[in-house]
Amino acid sequence: AALSCSSCSPPPPTHPPPPPPLSSLSPSPLPSYTAFSLFSPLLFSPSSFLCPFGYLASDVKRYDRQIRLWGLDTQRGLLGTRVLLLRASGLCDEAAKNLVLAGVGHVSIQDPDTVTADDLAIGGAFSLRSTDIGRNKAEAMVEHLQPMNPSVEMDALTQPLASLPDEKLRQFHFIIGTH
Repeated sequence: AALSCSSCSPPPPTHPPPPPPLSSLSPSPLPSYTAFSLFSPLLFSPSSFLCPFGYLASDVKRYDRQIRLWGLDTQRGLLGTRVLLLRASGLCDEAAKNLVLAGVGHVSIQDPDTVTADDLAIGGAFSLRSTDIGRNKAEAMVEHLQPMNPSVEMDALTQPLASLPDEKLRQFHFIIGTH
């Protein structure tokens, strides 16, 4: 058995003190910020208050987990990102949902086709409904995904990809094929 003494063994680990309870924080109507904190008074401000980061207080609440995970600068970068998804498929539906919930600033879906009963039978596009049969796929997806995060701009491009002008395509930071 190995012997150890107090001069040879490492000190016990120390942990930072726990954060103060939320009840001990007093909200301030005109807070001053130098850095974002989980316990910032911004979280307790009226939802119409625009914080210095360019977000409404309700947006900070919505994106709180993401901001803690990858930071405010990355979340701000997402807010300014424009994404085009080509073809309204099941993969497109899932990708669009994730982009919308993450807070990407603008999501466009391109598809010239209409919703058919076969599209619903495949079951991959969860946002399409039987009432959408005969409608444009991109328009139907945008209509059903937009309410998930009203802060994200969404639009449907119903023209074929080959007919989209280069200037339109250059507006996007990312173009993702999903078919």
